[in-house]
Amino acid sequence: MNPERQEVREEAWRWLDRVALVAFGVTLCWLAPLRTALQFGTAEGYELMKALLVSQGHPLYREVWNDQPPLHTELVALLFRLFGPSAYAGRLLGVGFAMVLVGTFFGVVRVRSGRAAGWMGVALLMASPAFLELSVSVMLEVPAIALGMAAVWAWDGYRRTERRRWLVASGLLFGCALQVKLTAAIFGPALALDWLAWRRWRWGPQPKTARPGWRVMAGEAALWSGSVGLAFGAVVLAFYQWDTLSVFWGSHFSVGTRRAAATGFEFDWPSLLQAPGLVLSASLGVMLLMWQRRAELLFPLVLLGTVLIVHAVHRPYWYYYALHFAPPLAWLGAAGLVEGGRALRWPRAGLSRWGWVELALGVLLWFLVLGTVLTDWPARLRTEVRRLTRTVPASADPAVIALRQRAAGTRWIFTEHLIAAFWARLPVPPELAVIPAKRVWSGQIDGPEFRHYLAAYQPRLLLGSPGVTRDFGLEAYLAQHYRLVVDEPPVELYVRRP
Repeated sequence: MNPERQEVREEAWRWLDRVALVAFGVTLCWLAPLRTALQFGTAEGYELMKALLVSQGHPLYREVWNDQPPLHTELVALLFRLFGPSAYAGRLLGVGFAMVLVGTFFGVVRVRSGRAAGWMGVALLMASPAFLELSVSVMLEVPAIALGMAAVWAWDGYRRTERRRWLVASGLLFGCALQVKLTAAIFGPALALDWLAWRRWRWGPQPKTARPGWRVMAGEAALWSGSVGLAFGAVVLAFYQWDTLSVFWGSHFSVGTRRAAATGFEFDWPSLLQAPGLVLSASLGVMLLMWQRRAELLFPLVLLGTVLIVHAVHRPYWYYYALHFAPPLAWLGAAGLVEGGRALRWPRAGLSRWGWVELALGVLLWFLVLGTVLTDWPARLRTEVRRLTRTVPASADPAVIALRQRAAGTRWIFTEHLIAAFWARLPVPPELAVIPAKRVWSGQIDGPEFRHYLAAYQPRLLLGSPGVTRDFGLEAYLAQHYRLVVDEPPVELYVRRP
């Protein structure tokens, strides 16, 4: 084909790619009731309340207890200062990060496995368990994985051009990803192995000067690591307190946390079979890697192995960690279907009898996997879309209604049902806003400390929290200082006595 015509055709495809990615975000905003839904992801209440308190001048770690990095919370708080506190603003930020995740994922897969595999991967990604729900939620998982994938995309730019600005950008993005949530570290081993495979093992596209000396590689490692440290350190200096890292460590790895999470919080391995099309197509991609030594599939394979090892060992496991499996499975699945189909094209001649048997078995396996995907994918996508569109509106939630009716004159409220308090625009005392199970397990809050903060802030309203009442022995305190004004399950609302 004429080179000029080829370039015009490629530019047209690039525009189509961009339009399709923008359409993904627009469709997500159209399908999901971002303005009105009470709650999508289960941790939205924590994230919205933290951002509300920070936007009102209560800093993280100094007043608001928090065992996660601050970058996402500070971004949402900035939106609240600019546009007012609303779940809509936080969810639009989440959709923006989801578009970054889809766009960079497509970009990496397109470069390494072709445009057809890129779009197949995006389709498999969208139907992955909980992906759409997390994409519209004010939660940490999608932003962290999106910035991690953006770091991979920038790293690919360095592999293609060897321009150091791409390497710096990759490190900065990875440092920011870690400051959203430390789970973004799952990309680290795959990036390191991809670098070694490219520089030393002659896998993948070769640089202009193949197999450079160790001095060059040491410079690359130092530049990338320094960029990660620069981004990470800037956030540490801006927002951390002297004891923040000890809070992180104690919450996630203390003896109490490990003991409490030892049973009942492990990864449910059969849950992978909830998406059989995704798993089978990814298995086809692994077989393709082993059969043809496809260099571009080394990265998703190492990423998948890292995720499997981490979640086989680490406790606790929460449902939204399913997102960690989605990019490597979708990438391997797309490559398995697209490249596997190309590898099994019918030969004209020259095959032995055993070769024909192998070809027939390969074609049979490929059609079996394709049939599973075509059967499973629409059903999964419908399930994910239905989960978004059928979310209960905040205006219909009994707790939100009860709180809004009694919001006048209320400065503070205490409740575990933070999403209801946020929709009623009632802040929770900063030190009591985030009380996840890990804070209790690690001994970072107890009954006397809890009652101390209640006495200090004297919240006018207290929305029934049976777990907190039981764990911290608040029965006598409630009876002495509060009276029950609403007792209509599931709402149990107390007002402080004069």
